[in-house]
Amino acid sequence: MLEIGKDDSGRLVGLADAAKLLEDLPNKIRDILGIVPEVDRLTENGKDYLRITVQPYPNPISYKGQYHVRSGSTKQELKGSELDHFLLGKYGRRWDGVPLPGVKASDLDPKLLERFRRRAVHSRRLNAEDLPTDDTALLDMLRLTEGNYLKRAAVLLFHADPERFITGAFVKIGDFLNDAEIRYQDEVHGDLFTQVDQTVASIREHGGESRTLPEPNVTPELLEQLRRDRVLTAEELGELSERHERMVEAKTEETFSGHLRRAIHRSGRLVRDIAADAGVPSQLLCEFLEGQRTLRSDVLDRSAQAVQTTISVEPHCP
Repeated sequence: MLEIGKDDSGRLVGLADAAKLLEDLPNKIRDILGIVPEVDRLTENGKDYLRITVQPYPNPISYKGQYHVRSGSTKQELKGSELDHFLLGKYGRRWDGVPLPGVKASDLDPKLLERFRRRAVHSRRLNAEDLPTDDTALLDMLRLTEGNYLKRAAVLLFHADPERFITGAFVKIGDFLNDAEIRYQDEVHGDLFTQVDQTVASIREHGGESRTLPEPNVTPELLEQLRRDRVLTAEELGELSERHERMVEAKTEETFSGHLRRAIHRSGRLVRDIAADAGVPSQLLCEFLEGQRTLRSDVLDRSAQAVQTTISVEPHCP
């Protein structure tokens, strides 16, 4: 809220042209910022002043093509990567979740996708029966697609040469003796799994023996805290595994709710954003996705609208 016609101390000084400003300000704000504020003309002790009220907007607002943020007592213009992160964050996206035109599922390396299946089963993060044999279905299950496009993460993970599409998608390794001399350097290219494996192997081969770490000072209190944390983590992992199993089972239901759950998973939207559009708490929507709770028909409708899907149920005659 902004009040025009008061000084810095909040004392009312009035406006001589309040009537003209009441007409001009809404139009100028709309034309420059693209928003429609509420502008009210108020009178107090015979003096006119204006009150401008702007409701919070879910999307960022630009001023003549520029984006600004408040930093302390200053206003800073966002540019470059900071602007990218700001805009993506406001729209509930991350850099790796942005769709990437010009690359299809058939361009990905099927060997990398198969290796992912083996690793997922070996690590016990997923069951073999939960992993689709069809590559497109697997990418969809991992939420690496958006409409007809693959996301950047899909290319980083499963394309043999992600640098064709994403500049700088490789790892540089450097082991410096001092500020001026370098003992060893290397570059690792390829898919993200290969980069991680080869980077670790390279560091172990060339740089692992060059550093002597100090002996850790571990007190009995710290050991006890680590023990409690390990027990708590194990309990939480067990609970998360159970929730994942419930979620997988619930979304395979051939019911209206099952279709909606699959649409929510495919949408790539954050649960909290879908819940906000549906007008329900995030926890309630999570319980629905796990099959622990049903939703009212109006909430089901709003949830379907939030993920832009239409689900029809055909009546069966006895």
